[in-house]
Amino acid sequence: MTSEPPSSELIDSLSDYRYVANHPDEWVGESIRAENVNYYEPYQEDYQGFRAVYEEQDEGRPFMLKTDKQFHDNEEISFSGTVEKTGELQGVKIIFVENFTIE
Repeated sequence: MTSEPPSSELIDSLSDYRYVANHPDEWVGESIRAENVNYYEPYQEDYQGFRAVYEEQDEGRPFMLKTDKQFHDNEEISFSGTVEKTGELQGVKIIFVENFTIE
Protein backbone atom coordinates (compact mmCIF):
# COMPACT_ATOMS: atom_id res chain seq x y z
CA MET A 1 0.00 0.00 0.00
CA THR A 2 1.46 3.33 -1.06
CA SER A 3 0.42 6.37 0.89
CA GLU A 4 -0.30 9.69 -0.75
CA PRO A 5 2.01 12.66 -0.23
CA PRO A 6 0.80 15.32 2.19
CA SER A 7 -1.42 17.91 0.54
CA SER A 8 0.55 20.72 2.20
CA GLU A 9 3.65 21.12 4.31
CA LEU A 10 1.65 20.43 7.51
CA ILE A 11 2.45 16.92 8.77
CA ASP A 12 -0.72 16.26 10.74
CA SER A 13 -1.29 12.54 10.30
CA LEU A 14 0.66 9.33 10.68
CA SER A 15 0.40 8.69 6.94
CA ASP A 16 1.88 12.16 6.21
CA TYR A 17 4.72 11.45 8.63
CA ARG A 18 5.44 8.07 7.08
CA TYR A 19 5.38 9.49 3.56
CA VAL A 20 7.94 12.20 4.38
CA ALA A 21 10.16 9.77 6.34
CA ASN A 22 10.05 7.19 3.54
CA HIS A 23 10.65 9.62 0.65
CA PRO A 24 13.74 11.64 1.61
CA ASP A 25 14.62 12.36 -2.03
CA GLU A 26 11.38 14.31 -2.34
CA TRP A 27 11.50 16.01 1.04
CA VAL A 28 15.11 16.86 1.98
CA GLY A 29 15.39 20.62 1.67
CA GLU A 30 11.61 21.11 1.71
CA SER A 31 9.58 22.93 4.35
CA ILE A 32 7.37 21.08 6.81
CA ARG A 33 5.26 22.07 9.80
CA ALA A 34 4.05 20.14 12.80
CA GLU A 35 1.67 21.22 15.54
CA ASN A 36 1.54 20.29 19.21
CA VAL A 37 4.66 18.18 19.47
CA ASN A 38 6.07 17.33 22.90
CA TYR A 39 9.70 17.52 23.95
CA TYR A 40 11.14 14.34 25.39
CA GLU A 41 14.97 14.27 25.27
CA PRO A 42 18.17 15.51 23.64
CA TYR A 43 19.41 13.38 20.76
CA GLN A 44 23.04 13.13 19.69
CA GLU A 45 25.04 16.27 19.02
CA ASP A 46 22.80 19.25 18.36
CA TYR A 47 19.33 17.73 18.21
CA GLN A 48 16.37 17.95 20.57
CA GLY A 49 13.75 15.23 20.30
CA PHE A 50 10.05 15.97 19.99
CA ARG A 51 7.21 13.53 19.48
CA ALA A 52 3.97 14.00 17.59
CA VAL A 53 1.18 11.64 18.64
CA TYR A 54 -1.28 10.93 15.86
CA GLU A 55 -4.83 9.78 16.54
CA GLU A 56 -4.74 6.93 14.03
CA GLN A 57 -2.57 4.71 16.20
CA ASP A 58 -1.82 6.77 19.30
CA GLU A 59 1.90 6.27 18.61
CA GLY A 60 4.54 8.94 18.99
CA ARG A 61 6.68 9.72 15.96
CA PRO A 62 9.93 11.62 16.46
CA PHE A 63 11.06 14.89 14.97
CA MET A 64 14.66 15.79 15.79
CA LEU A 65 15.11 19.55 15.76
CA LYS A 66 18.64 20.83 15.19
CA THR A 67 19.27 23.40 17.92
CA ASP A 68 21.24 24.13 21.05
CA LYS A 69 18.13 25.59 22.70
CA GLN A 70 17.06 23.83 25.88
CA PHE A 71 13.50 22.63 26.38
CA HIS A 72 11.62 21.29 29.41
CA ASP A 73 10.14 17.79 29.77
CA ASN A 74 6.84 17.55 27.89
CA GLU A 75 7.09 21.15 26.67
CA GLU A 76 4.70 21.49 23.74
CA ILE A 77 5.47 23.52 20.63
CA SER A 78 4.41 23.91 17.02
CA PHE A 79 7.17 24.50 14.48
CA SER A 80 8.03 24.97 10.85
CA GLY A 81 11.40 24.12 9.39
CA THR A 82 13.38 22.42 6.66
CA VAL A 83 13.82 18.66 6.35
CA GLU A 84 17.56 18.07 6.77
CA LYS A 85 17.46 14.28 6.41
CA THR A 86 15.56 11.23 7.53
CA GLY A 87 16.79 8.23 9.49
CA GLU A 88 15.76 5.27 11.56
CA LEU A 89 16.29 4.30 15.19
CA GLN A 90 15.22 0.89 16.48
CA GLY A 91 12.84 0.44 13.57
CA VAL A 92 11.21 3.87 13.94
CA LYS A 93 11.57 6.43 11.15
CA ILE A 94 12.88 9.85 12.21
CA ILE A 95 12.60 13.23 10.49
CA PHE A 96 15.53 15.58 11.20
CA VAL A 97 14.65 19.27 10.92
CA GLU A 98 16.93 22.29 10.63
CA ASN A 99 16.34 26.04 10.40
CA PHE A 100 13.12 25.71 12.35
CA THR A 101 11.02 28.41 13.96
CA ILE A 102 8.59 27.95 16.80
CA GLU A 103 5.11 29.12 15.91
